[in-house]
Amino acid sequence: MQKNIVDNPVCELCLSEEETPDHIIHHCPFAADFWRRVGGTDMMIAPAKELWRSTFPSSMPKKSASTFLLLCCWELWKHRNSVVFWQEQPDLRRLMASCKEAASSWSCRLPSRLKSVTTMWKHRSPVHFVVFHSEK
Repeated sequence: MQKNIVDNPVCELCLSEEETPDHIIHHCPFAADFWRRVGGTDMMIAPAKELWRSTFPSSMPKKSASTFLLLCCWELWKHRNSVVFWQEQPDLRRLMASCKEAASSWSCRLPSRLKSVTTMWKHRSPVHFVVFHSEK
């Protein structure tokens, strides 16, 4: 809206509130449902300007948590763009599938001893593709 790219400040995913970075990342009902599906209720996403302060389930490997958070935020943003600019419908299944695909390509960002984490991300069911196990 500030850059005159869109004409309406309302979030295209939920059609109920003004779109802000914080709304897109976690206040939007679509985003909140996404986070519940990937991280459960133990995952606390911090405001957009303080994402590094987010907390994760104790079962999530700490060294890969920030990579996972960035992957999910990036895929959520790209999904939002497909809704806004290509008039696609919001679709959690499509978003989850794109996260699985991204996990595969992002695995190179993790140390080799943590690459098994992305394997877990990729091979879970579409609704619960992230079930974290304790780091060894």
